[in-house]
Amino acid sequence: MEIGGQAVFEGVMMRGKHFWVVAVRNPANEILIKEEKIPESIANSRFFKLPFIRGVFVLFDTVVLGWKALNFSLQVFEEEAPSEKEMYGALFLALLIIIGVFILIPAGVSQYLIGFFTLLKNPILRNLIEGLIRISLFLGYLVAISLISDIKKVFQYHGAEHKSINSFEKLGKIDLETATQFSRFHVSCGTSFIILSLVVMIVIYTFLDVKSFFLRFLLRLALLPIVVGISYEIIKLARRFQESWFVKLIAFPGLAMQYLTTREPERPQLEVAFASLSRLVELEAQVA
Repeated sequence: MEIGGQAVFEGVMMRGKHFWVVAVRNPANEILIKEEKIPESIANSRFFKLPFIRGVFVLFDTVVLGWKALNFSLQVFEEEAPSEKEMYGALFLALLIIIGVFILIPAGVSQYLIGFFTLLKNPILRNLIEGLIRISLFLGYLVAISLISDIKKVFQYHGAEHKSINSFEKLGKIDLETATQFSRFHVSCGTSFIILSLVVMIVIYTFLDVKSFFLRFLLRLALLPIVVGISYEIIKLARRFQESWFVKLIAFPGLAMQYLTTREPERPQLEVAFASLSRLVELEAQVA
């Protein structure tokens, strides 16, 4: 059974084929659980399982479920959670920021530099510089948020999520006591997916020799679903063939980035991750 997960505020969300579960530790030190069934139209859809198409759907699904899980964790702490309308508005705003920061700015900077370095008129060099700017911006973002105290704790839950999934995949059972022996890194982590997508962008965009800045921007925007689709298929293969030296080589940049996005969890955080995982396994077993 393939399981995905996300860390939220004082909690961990796990997603299976038919259900998703989020466990959160409240101020009274109790672990509260929210569970939902994934609509059959989505869980059993052949279209959403087609190679290169499923990646776009999984990305959208991951973001939406992540927001729902985060809302639950905020409600546990009696924080004001955004409404559904506000949630989708925030997602749209986040998408615009991502497009601006990771597509528009790198493309604009590389275009501007052509006036100073004639070598950048070569489309391969120009796209390589553009890709390196994109990766540098992402790395800078990770370094900046890793300095925030609340985010550090979320990163500990992220490590707990990985340890619990790694132990379940290796042992085939829920075993909290041995979880500390497993790695806080996972080959199919969202961090790895983003880094891989940025690298795939460099490869694909290299073949686009378009002089007009506006057309270059539109083409990059239009090719995003293809970038996501290819990256997701590579991540799936990497998860399946983790012991391959070639896979380890491809996975290395993403795993290295997880030194920033994960921290070694403490036992209470592992307990939350395993509570979420245990309930998900129970629910999936009932369907099976």
